[in-house]
Amino acid sequence: MSEIKSTLELVLEKTRDMTLSREDKQEQLIREFREKVNGLLHAYLEGLASLDQFQRQFSSLEAPSGSGPEKILAEEAAQRLELPGDNDKLLEVLSRLCGVKLDGVESALCDHQQRLRALEKERAEVMCKALKERFHVHGRAVRANLEGDSGWVQTLSEAREAFLEELKREVLSQIGS
Repeated sequence: MSEIKSTLELVLEKTRDMTLSREDKQEQLIREFREKVNGLLHAYLEGLASLDQFQRQFSSLEAPSGSGPEKILAEEAAQRLELPGDNDKLLEVLSRLCGVKLDGVESALCDHQQRLRALEKERAEVMCKALKERFHVHGRAVRANLEGDSGWVQTLSEAREAFLEELKREVLSQIGS
């Protein structure tokens, strides 16, 4: 009579001779380190830890060899910056723990906010013009519903991606990627 094997036993049997390459192991270690950094950042941003506690916990993490822990922290912190939003804690992390000079970062934030305002104004004008031409609805009381416009949502997403790339370049240029 044959033995019934569990799914886990079958998987283990099939993968018994498989091993991770050196690159795969390194990628996995970096991914795990990023997850730990994100957990610490989340606790700090939620007020569950002070900056000093965050710094101690971050320093106690074992960074994978060949990766700069400050670089990873800077990338993860920069990824969380939002407009509009309160970015003070993230900017403090970038400044105090990563050694980033905030002039360029704050300039990028300001530029992005101005771009968003310009895009918002432009899109609202296009939508109001379309309302006027298509439905003959116009006047001072007419307001464009940008949140309900899929084109606006797409534009916001693209603007955010461009902003994050610009911010990442600014931050990493100071860390020495």
